[in-house]
Amino acid sequence: MQLKFFYAFVLSFVISIGLTAAIFLIANKYNLASQPSADRWHKTPTPNMGGIAIFIAWFVPMFFLAMPSIQRMGLMVSGALAFLLGLIDDIWPMSAIYKLGAQIVVALSVIFFGIHVEIITNVYLAVVVTVLWIVAIMNAINLIDNMDGACAGTSIIIALNLFGLGLVFPSYAISSICMLLAGSLAGFLVWNFPPAKIFMGDSGSMFIGFELASLSLVGSWRDASHLSIMILIPLLLFTLPLFDVILVSIIRRLNGRAISQGGRDHTSHRLVLMGLSERQTLLVIWTVSFVSGLLMYSVTLGSLFAKIIVGSVLVVFLIGAGLFLGRLDTYVIEKDIKSENK
Repeated sequence: MQLKFFYAFVLSFVISIGLTAAIFLIANKYNLASQPSADRWHKTPTPNMGGIAIFIAWFVPMFFLAMPSIQRMGLMVSGALAFLLGLIDDIWPMSAIYKLGAQIVVALSVIFFGIHVEIITNVYLAVVVTVLWIVAIMNAINLIDNMDGACAGTSIIIALNLFGLGLVFPSYAISSICMLLAGSLAGFLVWNFPPAKIFMGDSGSMFIGFELASLSLVGSWRDASHLSIMILIPLLLFTLPLFDVILVSIIRRLNGRAISQGGRDHTSHRLVLMGLSERQTLLVIWTVSFVSGLLMYSVTLGSLFAKIIVGSVLVVFLIGAGLFLGRLDTYVIEKDIKSENK
């Protein structure tokens, strides 16, 4: 059984690393690159179609190897819609309201295949919470795609944590799908590790966010005995992306900026402003995701008292980190860059 998971990872990894290389060469040949700007981190033109490789490296093995089920079909069909939404936005940028509307449609489509929050018995409330959860995670994953390796590395850790949950409860079908996703991301990360040669673009981040959010709903942890586990597990899975989206949203509103506006004001940018290098920043981000994953397992196996302690300590830590990082004026960097470009 363990070899099956290993083969799933290796297969998607090989497909992804090869396709990413091909897309990189094609994008360079036809000058298809994302240009630097004051609100973007990269400093040189860089191709941003790596999401195509991530999606294909996951979708093709899913089509041929995964066990048939209505939920697997939902992950594939609605995942393809999320990918297409991101690809369209990469080619023809959409306004925030249209993008949000499209994300809601994608979230609603997967409910048709039986993927939804199952701890809520009221059908209408379950639909609302499911849509809010999927849309929130899609945007949270999209937002952490702000520095080389940040989104891909963090998403690999989340996918591997979901894989582990599938073994603990168990749900081997979910574990296989998570390993395919982790492999496709790892193959891309080889090219995206700083200094990145290619970005995933919205086609990658939208697809990844959708799949991770949906997989967190179909995982067998929903059958756990305590409501606290059902609530804490998804929050611990996505601690870093959710922390970043909340921090950025609050800071932008306090500075009179639109939440959907891009900027160098994310958690990763603030860590660099503190003096860390990009690779050191990645190490911190990945470590936080790894530790939150360990806390997630302690929640699943520990007592109710342990769950309360873990939840309380985590909340205090995140509030403290938010207050500390929020004091850093990252907008000074943007102003300096704009002044240099004049």
